[in-house]
Amino acid sequence: MLFSKLKIEEMNNFYEKVLCFLIIFSLPYLSVDAQQLPIFNQNKASLNPAYISSGYFKYNTPTTASIRYRHQWTEVKDAPRTLLATFSHLDEENSFSYGGDFISDQTGPTGFIGVYGRANYGIQLTNDFILSFGLKAGATQYRVKGNDLNFLEGGDLASNNITKLYPDFSLGTMLYWQENYYLGFSIPQVFSLDLTFKDDANDYDVQRVRHYYGTAGARFDLGSDSWLEGSVEARYVQNIPLYLSAEITYEFRQIFWIGVTGSNAKELGMSIGAIANVGGSQLVKFGYSFTNFYQSYGSNFGAVHEFGVRFYL
Repeated sequence: MLFSKLKIEEMNNFYEKVLCFLIIFSLPYLSVDAQQLPIFNQNKASLNPAYISSGYFKYNTPTTASIRYRHQWTEVKDAPRTLLATFSHLDEENSFSYGGDFISDQTGPTGFIGVYGRANYGIQLTNDFILSFGLKAGATQYRVKGNDLNFLEGGDLASNNITKLYPDFSLGTMLYWQENYYLGFSIPQVFSLDLTFKDDANDYDVQRVRHYYGTAGARFDLGSDSWLEGSVEARYVQNIPLYLSAEITYEFRQIFWIGVTGSNAKELGMSIGAIANVGGSQLVKFGYSFTNFYQSYGSNFGAVHEFGVRFYL
C-alpha cells in the first residue's frame, strides 16, 4: 500500500481545508496573466507539483534527482537554451513528498532564473485510488540586456542590464488508479507576469497568458524489469487552438529505453537512452531527445535537442 489510509472524518476535514485553500488562492488570480514554463521531454514533475515520480512505482526508489539541458529552435539566432535541475523525495510513512527545482533560461537578450520548493500530499481513497495535491512556490528573476535590444532612440534601456524579481506559485492534482494509471491537472506559475521596463525614451513590455495542463497515462509491467508507458497531454491557452501531444516509452531490462512523441502541431520526436544499475534498486538514466516540426506553413525554426541524466536512489 503506497499511502496510509485516513479515517473518513479526517478525510472530510482535509477535503474542506483543501477546497477553501484553492478558493482563497485562486480568486485573486482569475483574471491575471502568467508565463509558460519551457516544456521538457520525460519530465512531468516540472509542470505538475502533484506528480509522483514513476521511479517509485517501478523501482521502489523514494528519491529522484535529474539535470536536463534543452536547445530549442536551432535555426534561430539566440534561440532558447534552458537548464533544469530537479529533486524529489517521497516519505511513504507520512504520505508526503517534497523537493525543489532550479531553472535557467536564456533567449537572446532576455532570460530568467527560477528557484522553487515543492511539496505534495497523497490520500489513499480506496485500495485502488490515490489522490495527490501539490504546491510549488518560489521566486523568478527576469533579466533584459538593454545593449542587445534595438531601439529607435537611445536611453537608459538601450545601455543597461535590467532585472526584476517575481514570486511564483503553482497548483496541481493527480489521481492514481492501481498505482499504474494516472490523471492530472495543473496550473504552472499562477502568479501574473508583466515585464515592463520604461525610461523617458523607450519601453520594453512582455506579458504572457496563463496555461492550463492536463495529463493522463498508464504504465505496464512487462516482466523481467521491462516497462511500457504511454501518456497524453493537453495544453489550453485562451484564444489559441488546443495543443495535444502523445508519448510512448519502452524500457528494456534496466539496460536501455526508447520513446516516441508527437503532437497535433505536426511535431515528431524520438528519445533514446541507457540505464545503469549503481547498486540494489538504485539506477542512473542517460538520455537524448530530438524533436522536429513538419508543418507546411509558417517559419521553420529548426529542431530541438535535449540531453539529460536522472538518478533513482
